[in-house]
Amino acid sequence: MSPVPGVPVRDPDFTGRSVVVTGGASGIGHECARRFAFAGAAVTILDIDAATAGRAVEGLAREGLSVAALGCDVSKADEVREAMAEIEARTGRLDVLYNNASVFAAADFLEADEALFDRTMSVNLKSVFLCSQAFGRIVRASGHGGAIVNAASVGVSYTTPDTVLYATAKGGVQSMTRAMALALGPHGIRVNAVAPGTVVTEMVRERFEDPVRRARALDRTPLGRLGEPGDVAGAVLFLASDNAAYVTGATLFIDGGRTGLY
Repeated sequence: MSPVPGVPVRDPDFTGRSVVVTGGASGIGHECARRFAFAGAAVTILDIDAATAGRAVEGLAREGLSVAALGCDVSKADEVREAMAEIEARTGRLDVLYNNASVFAAADFLEADEALFDRTMSVNLKSVFLCSQAFGRIVRASGHGGAIVNAASVGVSYTTPDTVLYATAKGGVQSMTRAMALALGPHGIRVNAVAPGTVVTEMVRERFEDPVRRARALDRTPLGRLGEPGDVAGAVLFLASDNAAYVTGATLFIDGGRTGLY
């Protein structure tokens, strides 16, 4: 296992493990895929944007990392089942699933339409159910156990008037995480979630280019800086690793201390 450039700590070893990262073509998912690959895992990115996923794989290859990618709409059950089966056939096993795929859209509650609601729930919540179920069935049959990490949000603890849909979906992810931990524990599958605070990624970068909004976020973050994808990746790898072998049903907040203010 090679140390990760720019990361001051050594990640857990995932040599011989097969890891699936949804929404792994950019942002937090991309950094997690990178870190898992540096840690020795056979990593597969699932992303609806196959072209962007392909470019991500090419970029990782320039770092000496071999990562696979499949185009997949993770809100479609048949595509998810086919992708998980293909990954198991290629790698010989499934060990870790990081349900990272998310969409974010701020909207006035009284103006938000049904299409936006459906898309927000399908990508942020339904995909967690579909991917976890397909993954869980394969791991149950294998008998070797596994780990699922879900992407919740600090919005499960506090929210804003324009994020009703997003906060609702992510609250569902947190509840699903707890219930799935009970359902899958007997099969040796641990289920946890990460709840990032303000992490600057492509999805929300424009939102925090507003100096007023950025200053407000910093003022509410005791550590005094906005998060980076690597901050979340470290937590994801911990929860997916044997270092967290007795941790399940938990939500780990990566928010610079913000939830302590509420």
